[in-house]
Amino acid sequence: MPKTLRVGYNFIERKALGRKFDEFDTVLSLVEFARRLRSAAPVPNSFRLVGLDSALYHAEDREAFCVRLRRLLSQGARQLFRTNPTIQIVVDRLMMDRHPKIVVQGTEISLYPIFGRTLEQIEADWFYSTFTLA
Repeated sequence: MPKTLRVGYNFIERKALGRKFDEFDTVLSLVEFARRLRSAAPVPNSFRLVGLDSALYHAEDREAFCVRLRRLLSQGARQLFRTNPTIQIVVDRLMMDRHPKIVVQGTEISLYPIFGRTLEQIEADWFYSTFTLA
C-alpha cells in the first residue's frame, strides 16, 4: 500500500514511485506554480511540481535564483495554507549531509537556501517541508 504524503512540499526519489508512493496525475510546472502564487490563483489539492530540479541545475546564478524562489514561496505561504495542497516534487536522488540536497546529473544542489531548517528527512527517499520556511 502506497504511503500518504503530507500537506506541504514532498521531495520523492523517482525510484520510489510506484513502489512506495503513487505518482500524482496533476502536473504544474515551476513557472505555472510561480505564476499562480504571484497572482493568488488557486492551485490543485494535490499535484506534481516539475522543473525545480532542472531550474536549479541550469540557473546561471544559483544563489540569486534560490533567494528569489525562497521569497516567492514565503510570500505564497498564506495562500497555500488556505488550501493545504500536497505537493510532490520528484527528483532523481536525495542526499543528506549537513543540509538536504538533490543530485541532478551528478551535481549536488543544496535545498537549504530555499527551505532553510524546515526541510526534514522523513525517509532516505523522502524529504518534507511545511509551507512556512524558516
